[in-house]
Amino acid sequence: MTNISPLPPARGVPLSFGDLLLIAILGLGTARILSILAAPYLVTPGAGRAMVVVVLLALHSAALLSALYLIAVRWRGLEWHDLGLVPTTGQWVRRAIPIAILAHPATVLLKLGTQKLLEIPDENPQLDLIAPSGITTGEMVAMIIMVAFVVPFTEELVFRGLLYRWLRNRWGVFASALISGVCFAALHNIVLLIPALTLLGMILAWLTERSGSIWPAIVTHGLFNAITVFLLYSTKLAGVDFA
Repeated sequence: MTNISPLPPARGVPLSFGDLLLIAILGLGTARILSILAAPYLVTPGAGRAMVVVVLLALHSAALLSALYLIAVRWRGLEWHDLGLVPTTGQWVRRAIPIAILAHPATVLLKLGTQKLLEIPDENPQLDLIAPSGITTGEMVAMIIMVAFVVPFTEELVFRGLLYRWLRNRWGVFASALISGVCFAALHNIVLLIPALTLLGMILAWLTERSGSIWPAIVTHGLFNAITVFLLYSTKLAGVDFA
C-alpha cells in the first residue's frame, strides 16, 4: 500500500490576518455587489433566469480568484503550489468518488436533524435559482459545468488551499478544519445547511490534509455538487417544481 504522508506545512503561508480580510472584502464584496445588480433578473420568472445564475456564479468565482491572485500571489509572492495546487495520485482521485457518494446522504441526514432540532422550515432559495421554471437543457448543462467544476475549484482554492492551510500552521488540524468548514458553510448563507456544510468542509479539509493536495477535495466537492444537481433536475423532470 502506498505510504500517504500528512500535509506538510505550506511555505509559511506568509499572509497576515489583514491579508485574509482584504481578500474576503475584495472577493466577497465584489460578489455581493454583483448579486445586488443581478437581483432584478433573478426574481423574474421564465426562461433565461438560469443563465443569469450561471453568469453570476462565473463572475463570483472570477472575483474570488482575482482577489486571491492579487493579494496572495502578486503582492505576497505565494506560488500556486503553496495553496495546494500540486499533483496528486490516482489513488486519492479514486478515493474521492466513494467519499463524495457517502458524504451526500450524511449531509442530508444532518440537515434533516438540524431542521427537526431547530423546528425551522425546509427552505433553500438556492434550489429555485439552480432549477427555475422554464430551464432549458442547455441551461442545465451550463449549470452542471459551473457547479461541478468551476465553483468547486474556486471554493477549494480559497477555503482549503488558503484558509485551511493558513489556520493549520497556527492552530492545528482539527480546529483549522472546523473553522474553515464553518466559514465555508456560512458563505452559502442558509442557516439550515450550516451544520451539514461544515461537515462537508471538514471532510474536504481531511482530504487535503491526508493527500497533500487540494485536487482530491476539488474532485469530491465537484462530485458532491453534481449528485445534488442531478437529483434536483431528475426531481424537476419528474414533475416536482420548486418555483
